[in-house]
Amino acid sequence: METAVLLGFAAGIVVGLVLAWWRHARSGGGGVSCLLKGPARLLRERFERGEITRAEYEAKMRYLAECG
Repeated sequence: METAVLLGFAAGIVVGLVLAWWRHARSGGGGVSCLLKGPARLLRERFERGEITRAEYEAKMRYLAECG
């Protein structure tokens, strides 16, 4: 009985963490979107939405070209 309770508790924690990670990834925080799209494409989308400035965009693109 105690083992079942502990396993249920652990399963609940795992499911909660996965759901939190999925929500974070879907909101643009990385995760799934970073795996499905390349970093350059993500940067371009952020620049087009106005989330980063042109200078930030160009600096990050230079960094990607050099490192990545």
